Amino acid sequence: MKNFFAITMVFTLILLGVCFGNSTLAKSPIEAISIEQYFNDGKNRSGTNVYVNGSIVEWEIIEDAFSDKKEISWLWIKQGLYKIQVFFMKNEPLKNLKMGDKVTVKFESGNLISGFNFVQVKGKLFRENISISKWSSKDKPNLPDLITVEDYFAKKLRYQETSVTLEGTIYKMSTSQAGIVIFDFVSGSNNAIVQMEPKHWKKKETRVVLKTLKEGDRIQLKGSFVSEGNFTLFFGETLRKK
Repeated sequence: MKNFFAITMVFTLILLGVCFGNSTLAKSPIEAISIEQYFNDGKNRSGTNVYVNGSIVEWEIIEDAFSDKKEISWLWIKQGLYKIQVFFMKNEPLKNLKMGDKVTVKFESGNLISGFNFVQVKGKLFRENISISKWSSKDKPNLPDLITVEDYFAKKLRYQETSVTLEGTIYKMSTSQAGIVIFDFVSGSNNAIVQMEPKHWKKKETRVVLKTLKEGDRIQLKGSFVSEGNFTLFFGETLRKK
């Protein structure tokens, strides 16, 4: 009888523990970053899921012909000069949302193009239980003025139109039908496409260098990244042989 009582007490305490434990547990807030941080903190997040917070500035509303139901098929969220267009795989209910509301969007980070981004989300917008990391333009990292293509990919950097000198080994070089000079830089499984428009390569000092180049040469180009992430595109304005 004593054993039965003891066993009963143990199970009772376990059950109470589970119940009390669950009743006191609260979901941890979703950790999000601002759009400004997403574009400017120098980190390449390609292939990772991110939560990004911003204000709704534009959207497309789909109305149901047979009811009062309204849904959002896409919207823009923005902060300062930076914005992200969000496309929903499944329309988002309009409910109590209004223009200017701050919302958080979860998506897989991909390519980033000069100040804006297009993303597709499978889930929903998040409005509650959000923790947004504190970040301002003062926290923008001091990225090196000269970066090798190897270090750029290894350190997962992102420059976002900052003027920089990019160094790499010519894997392949060619010209487009429009006369744009194209260099391929390769680093492991990554590659960067570097382009020079005619207005830049036609300068006398640049043409002198171009005529000496061959695949395998190490070169440096000063310019800026136009696209970073899944597809890396760099526009060069000056050229020198290393």
